Amino acid sequence: MLQIPEVVLTILRKSWFFYGPKQEPLKPLHRENHEMAKKKESLIVASKVKAYIKSKKMLTSSELLGALNDRTYGALDRAIARAKANKRRTVKAADV
Repeated sequence: MLQIPEVVLTILRKSWFFYGPKQEPLKPLHRENHEMAKKKESLIVASKVKAYIKSKKMLTSSELLGALNDRTYGALDRAIARAKANKRRTVKAADV
């Protein structure tokens, strides 16, 4: 059996290889951001999404609508940023 010197073991125990990388503690959210993170207004029509999925003979998970809503917010935020970068106030289909 391979004998590893105690000095090497001490170094390994103190290194990030042993414990993993150090993580910074989570920062508290600002109050207004926290309220928005808690509950976003739904931008999708849940019944229409469920009906479409059902028409394809599939089932809808309970997390799908929330994830789809988050993706929709993300796509719209990126489109808005692109329109602003192009010095426009109108978000166009090309921005999406």
